[in-house]
Amino acid sequence: MVGIVAIMIVTHFVEIAIWGGFFLLSGMIPDAALAMYFSIGSYTTLGASGISLPGHWRGLGGFEAMAGMLMFGWSTAMLAAVVLKVHNLDT
Repeated sequence: MVGIVAIMIVTHFVEIAIWGGFFLLSGMIPDAALAMYFSIGSYTTLGASGISLPGHWRGLGGFEAMAGMLMFGWSTAMLAAVVLKVHNLDT
């Protein structure tokens, strides 16, 4: 179970890093640390980073939040499926 959760956390981090890299490479956020900070805030739907994207890109943070919610929902469903499968093996 710990291994599965670790894989999921790494998967979430990779997606956050991809979004952060996109924000950095596109020039929307000029600093790597700030790009990652904004990405973590958006992905987790916290949205309290205090950083905003320029002009017409502002809505992109919302799309990252939607992707994050979907990924967290998928992770929850996968954990529930694993627990159910493990529980069925025990009985």
